[in-house]
Formats: sequence, structure tokens, C-alpha cells
Amino acid sequence: MLLDWIISVCEDLYLKWESFYISLSLIDWFFSRIPNVPRSQIQLVGAAAIFLAQKFEELNPKKLDQFLYWCDSAYTKQEVLEMEWMMLDLFEYYVLDDTYDFLLNKLGDEWENFWSTKSLPQRKTLFRICDMDEPSFSLYIKSFSQITSVLDTLVLDFQVLQYPKDIVCLSILY
Repeated sequence: MLLDWIISVCEDLYLKWESFYISLSLIDWFFSRIPNVPRSQIQLVGAAAIFLAQKFEELNPKKLDQFLYWCDSAYTKQEVLEMEWMMLDLFEYYVLDDTYDFLLNKLGDEWENFWSTKSLPQRKTLFRICDMDEPSFSLYIKSFSQITSVLDTLVLDFQVLQYPKDIVCLSILY
């Protein structure tokens, strides 16, 4: 429910997906360190996480009032700012981590670099050995779009968060 709300906030405020993934990491870290958060404070954790995350990714970070609007004014500015400080203290100011989006892009770049260093006969041999057709660029773009859709669905399941991000990304690609 919280992640659905954060997705809605990101979409309606036109935030980058990277902001969503950073906030997802912050929420995961927070709940792993403080597992018994009162139900009334869960949305506050989410609001503080997305407010903090967007400061790293967005060229024009949104104002706190915009996040308070999305909370239906359930929290005050002071409460969100205190939660933000609590998160920063809890994480010892280590906020940025490799996100799913970053890892997928990095793996895509590695794949592209791998194939660009192979000659045409080497590529044909590798695809023949793997019993695959050589992919076209349009197929790569379509596949990447499908991969990100699968990822967006997977991260809504908290059980997935127990696995390292690189393993989740590699398993989607496999």
C-alpha cells in the first residue's frame, strides 16, 4: 500500500524513477532497523523517504508542501523534517546506494560493450552456440521496457527486498 502511494506521488509530481528507487531503498533500510513502526507513522516514513530521495535526483526538488498535500495534511512540516533527520542519523548520512534502475542500466551497458567488442563472425558463433537469433536494436529496447515493467512489479513485493539488488536485476535479465 505504501509503495503504491509512493508510485502515485512520483507520477503526479513527475519525479524520476530513480527517486522512487532511492526512496524504496530508504524505506527498506528504515524498516530493517526499526521493524515495529506504528501504523500511523508508516506514511510519514514514506513521505520523508521520497522527500529525501528526490533531493538527490531532481533538478528542481519539490517543496515539502507538495508532499504534505499528498499526505492529506496528516503530518506537519515539522514531523516530516524530524523523520527526515531521524533517517539521516539512522543511516549515518549514507543515503545513496546502487538502485535497481542504476544496476539495470549498468548491466545493459555491459551487455552492449560486450557485444560491441566482438566481430560479426564471433557474434554469430556465440548466438549459434546459445541457439539464439542475434537481437536487433528495436528488440533490445522492447525487451528493456518489458524488463523494467517486471522490475516495477517485483519491487512491490517486500519479499523481493530480502535479496541483493544485483541478484534481482540479473535474475530478471536471465
